[in-house]
Amino acid sequence: MKSEFSGWFHDTPKRRFRQLEAKNWENRQARFNKIRKCRAAEKNFIVFCINQDIWHGFCCIIRQYLKSKIFRKE
Repeated sequence: MKSEFSGWFHDTPKRRFRQLEAKNWENRQARFNKIRKCRAAEKNFIVFCINQDIWHGFCCIIRQYLKSKIFRKE
């Protein structure tokens, strides 16, 4: 039967390595998520701007169309 101390002693380097690996992985994941969030925000912003431009153009077209209709009536 192994004593608790020897088991703890033999396991320490491995355990420490695993903990470091886990920590590195978490840090990497956190960094990656931050980057991903930023990119998503940029993408949404760009899409939003494009949509705004499309709606603006669409409204302009409709406005021009209505104006021309009104002017034709008079």
